[in-house]
Amino acid sequence: MSESSDRVASALAEVQGRVAEAARAAGRDPADVTLVAVSKAQPLDRLQAAVDAGQRVFGENYVQEFRGAGPSQSASVPSSATIPHCSA
Repeated sequence: MSESSDRVASALAEVQGRVAEAARAAGRDPADVTLVAVSKAQPLDRLQAAVDAGQRVFGENYVQEFRGAGPSQSASVPSSATIPHCSA
């Protein structure tokens, strides 16, 4: 694993831990919470590192952006989603 891949894996594990902690604090089963990684403007190697670290659901604002930047065809990514524009 490269240093960049190690950083992605470490950051993902930290976020997963925080999500699990928040779920338990809310009285929810952490397994019922889906972490959607937003791939916006991330290089392909970083997305692939996230897949390699276990991330399986990715989101993008536009389908075209995900198609152009999504993990390789050989990666096992069971789900992707578009994220609608939100304004306050």
